[in-house]
This record gives sequence, C-alpha cells and structure tokens, in this order.
Amino acid sequence: MKSIILIAHGSRLQSSNDEAKQLVGNLAEKLDRKYPIVEIAFLELTSPSIAEAIESCIQQGAKEICLMPYFLCAGNHVMRDIPSEVKPLQKKYPHIPFHITAHVGSSDLITNVLCGLVEDQVPASLA
Repeated sequence: MKSIILIAHGSRLQSSNDEAKQLVGNLAEKLDRKYPIVEIAFLELTSPSIAEAIESCIQQGAKEICLMPYFLCAGNHVMRDIPSEVKPLQKKYPHIPFHITAHVGSSDLITNVLCGLVEDQVPASLA
C-alpha cells in the first residue's frame, strides 16, 4: 500500500496548522485510489512529527512512503533537516522504500497557480 506524507513547517498559529491539515484532507480525497494513506507531518512547533507520521503510515500498512516537502524554496529545512529526520527511519525500516519528492516551490505548476491567483484576485484596475 502506498502512502504520502505532506511535510509542512508547522506554526504557533493553530489556524495555519489546520489549513495544512485541510490540504491533506483534500489530497486524500483526490488520491485515495493510488495513495490510500495520506498524512500530515510538521517539521517543528507542532505535531505530528515526521517520525510520528511515518510510524502512523507503517501501522496502517504502508509498503512505500512518499514524503512531499510543502515548502516554496530549497532552504535548510528542505536540503538538510527533512532528510536528516527521515534517514533514521529508513534504517529502522529497510524493507520499506522511502522517497522524498522535490519541494512544492520547485514545480513549474507554481507559475500557473500564481498567474491564476493574479487573474482571479487582483482588481482589473491594477492589472
């Protein structure tokens, strides 16, 4: 069974964490056939942690784990922190393939999303 973990930064503002959880709920609805397990993890400030989310996926029967960094830029969190959090769990579960995708901001689709936001939300007088 395949699983996805969306890794967000985490915030002291609960509404921000709830927004990330809602996104994961939306992903779960859209990806349920290909990825029956979809979880959220936070790098810091709130839970579940990356380790907790991985353990949850495995307890639910995950045989593959795809980790998606929900970050716009490839800073230290993307380049160092996330891989260092995942590495011990890869060693703990060598029979389960782990894959860390590119961060969200690296996708060419982001340009389309930003253009859509401008077209939908910027008043015509400013465009």
